[in-house]
Amino acid sequence: MNILLVTEYFPVGKRPVIQGGVQARTFFISEYLRKKNNLQILSSNAGSIEASSISLLRRALFVIRVMLSPIKIKPDIIEASNSTTYLPAFILARRLHVPVVAWIPDILGKSWLKNFSLPVAVAGYLAERLSM
Repeated sequence: MNILLVTEYFPVGKRPVIQGGVQARTFFISEYLRKKNNLQILSSNAGSIEASSISLLRRALFVIRVMLSPIKIKPDIIEASNSTTYLPAFILARRLHVPVVAWIPDILGKSWLKNFSLPVAVAGYLAERLSM
């Protein structure tokens, strides 16, 4: 089976450093899936997980890159690793005419507005709402 994983951050290198649950889950799932499947991973590999106003541009560029990215394999399915990667994965899946699924580890809802700066809160809240 050909599987495409879409995730914001993916640990790379001989001794990858895993930061956070989504990275850990995606990394270990990919290791398992590689044993019997063709796998491609689209990620920003920026290394930082901070949610700041400055990171919004980088995240927006990642979303655009996912939607327009040339794909090495014709996937049988696309998986998004959270609510912020689901929308671009969904659009890419429609473009490629393949199914898409999302693994959503958490829903922050109105907590976006309580825990983040206004630009990040609005972007995160809207991305989450659109994905759901």
